[in-house]
Amino acid sequence: GTDNARKGLAHDPVFVPQRRSLQASADGAALLGAFARGPGNLWMGARHRWVRGTDPCQGHVQWEGVSCDGARVTNVTLRDTGMQVELLGTELRQLTKLRVLVIEGGLHGTIPSELGGLTELQVLYLSSNPSLSGTIPSELSDLSELQVLGLDSNPSLSGTIPSELSHLSVLQGLALSVNPSLSGTIP
Repeated sequence: GTDNARKGLAHDPVFVPQRRSLQASADGAALLGAFARGPGNLWMGARHRWVRGTDPCQGHVQWEGVSCDGARVTNVTLRDTGMQVELLGTELRQLTKLRVLVIEGGLHGTIPSELGGLTELQVLYLSSNPSLSGTIPSELSDLSELQVLGLDSNPSLSGTIPSELSHLSVLQGLALSVNPSLSGTIP
């Protein structure tokens, strides 16, 4: 009796949300991996409510700056957190349903080229990050849904503005001001 009941439950639609929850947990792990490796590993813990082992979309703890659609992370908006974090693209790329990524203040390192793999991204706004350095990756031109690209007030960005950005056919807003070390023309 009990074995047959267990076998029947394996095909019961009640278990589908559990599978979605597992994906959301993967989204949570991707967020922690992409952001939590900044100096001091400060993203985890009660202060910012990014807690390992909780679900950013369906748990009882609301993750600061994170919005979801169903069980998937779709929006990460972090403004003036007072922390220094580095984006790690390999983990962030796992957020396949991410539509909005906003980080204002506190971002250091470089813009990861893996962001070009976030095919549903509509808004990418990395602004006011004095320690963000390196070049603008040409892979951002692969973001076919991108409507807003904001990279303003990042004075340590350098190099040439990639001409490939002209391939962003639905782009409605582009912000590149206050980046004295960028050169080239706006495509």
